[in-house]
Amino acid sequence: MTLTQLEYVVALDAVRHFAKAAERCHITQPSLSMQVQNLEEELGVQIFLRTNPVTTTETGRIVVDQAIRILSEAEALHQLVQQERNIIAGRLKIGVLPTLAPYLLPHFLQAFISEYPQLRLSVQELTTEHIIRQLRNGSLDAGILATPLNHADLKESFLFNEELIIADPGISICSWCFDEQLTIRLSIKSKNSSMTYKRWHTVKPSPLTIHYFSAIP
Repeated sequence: MTLTQLEYVVALDAVRHFAKAAERCHITQPSLSMQVQNLEEELGVQIFLRTNPVTTTETGRIVVDQAIRILSEAEALHQLVQQERNIIAGRLKIGVLPTLAPYLLPHFLQAFISEYPQLRLSVQELTTEHIIRQLRNGSLDAGILATPLNHADLKESFLFNEELIIADPGISICSWCFDEQLTIRLSIKSKNSSMTYKRWHTVKPSPLTIHYFSAIP
């Protein structure tokens, strides 16, 4: 049993897909599959059911939860050593919404890497549901997502309000609401067209500023 094998089972449990887990771990799918199978054979249990999506067995859940704790302790040991040397190092794992990542990360990513060259930064684009789950099981250290989440076990720090701007020279009716899934839906009707905007990643109503523009008569 190795820490690498434990990383693979944790990744597979998180994404529930062999190819995606292999991509996340930067290895080939056959290599990941072989290492997971080797661990299962060594422990004498089946950790995953090869379904679509992959399913973690009851015994596998015990293995995965313990693997997360072991990996966390191993990382903590590395960090303790680095702290003694007054070096900020180790691994920082962040989950970001796909709708935010390409616009937000370029503003600070390069500066952050330059400031902390010995800190291994891992960024994943994930949905709100996956970010929350991985924060809770220790697979992520932090997440950037729409708030408020209202989860007592998670600490939230406000970053910014997202502004939505709509421009149409002939808007006559514009309305917005949250549906039963708490998805923002904006319906715009004009003399030329109609449009519905869906913001699927939002799980709770968040501050939203909407600007309406119409042509000057």
